[in-house]
Amino acid sequence: MTQLLKDYLTVALSDSKTAARRLAEKPYIRKLGYMDENGKVKPVRELLLTGDLTGSNLIQTEVKATVVEGAQPARAFMDVLPIDRTPGTTFKWPYGASGVYAEKYPQGTEIKIKTQDYSAASYDASEVIGQRPLITDTMIESGQVDMIEQEIKFAGEAVMNKAERICLSAILEGSGQVFDTAGANQGLKAVAKAVAKLKGYGMKPDVVIMHPDAEGLCMQDVVVPTSPGADTIARGQGIPDGYLGLKWRVCNVSEDSSTYTWGYAADQIGMLVINSARAGGIYLPRDLTVKDYEDPIRDMKGMTVTMRMDSQSHIANAACRVQG
Repeated sequence: MTQLLKDYLTVALSDSKTAARRLAEKPYIRKLGYMDENGKVKPVRELLLTGDLTGSNLIQTEVKATVVEGAQPARAFMDVLPIDRTPGTTFKWPYGASGVYAEKYPQGTEIKIKTQDYSAASYDASEVIGQRPLITDTMIESGQVDMIEQEIKFAGEAVMNKAERICLSAILEGSGQVFDTAGANQGLKAVAKAVAKLKGYGMKPDVVIMHPDAEGLCMQDVVVPTSPGADTIARGQGIPDGYLGLKWRVCNVSEDSSTYTWGYAADQIGMLVINSARAGGIYLPRDLTVKDYEDPIRDMKGMTVTMRMDSQSHIANAACRVQG
């Protein structure tokens, strides 16, 4: 995706038919299509050879793809918590009790309606998370496509970092259980203890959110090459989903909490083991958005990347802190 943005920008900024023809002959370009203003799908190669690249939506499409690409490595909570996309600015999210049991009835007896106590979390996504890439006239005029691409990716990452900070702070503050390693039972042992603790409250823990320092300790506990998933770790891809029956995510942002510090030194919180369906949620009326602009080249210096979201904790006993 990022390479396509650089290719298209190089052609557009050079305003050279030779550069366009050279790109049109690339094997990967021959397989690509785009949608014209009439909604018809046409070959990208045809546009490069006969048309005006800046008159299509190709560059805007790849800008948006590059923003998403920049944001992707920062995703942790945004990958695992339930998301509601109802349009609006505020939202009430009802959630029911946990650990409920049905009744047993004699044959032929009417089965009664059993109610549960509902609570509701209040979400406010009225404020906008935003970042403006530092794209200057000089960068555009001199064709600095690598710098432009990096700035666009940086904007996506910055917006996602803020969203992750909001999620981390909400779940951290709302977590009701804690396992204190006392500096000893760390790594995978601590994860196992936290999982057991949540199960004791009727929860179904399925996700581990780790500080990078905690991830390092957990990976040391995976015996290479005998442990399942060790080959993935050896390739530098982290702990794979499904290992110990859990999803594993690294959250490399700082918290905005007055109670806890995200880290893995003494008295810091290095991991959160959660029942993702119960611990909390994300209200996301506007996902990553790039402001539309008329001229895909000259107007890039005014583009913005935004998001509107909020995150709240639901059931306290669905999240267990792991303290270093």
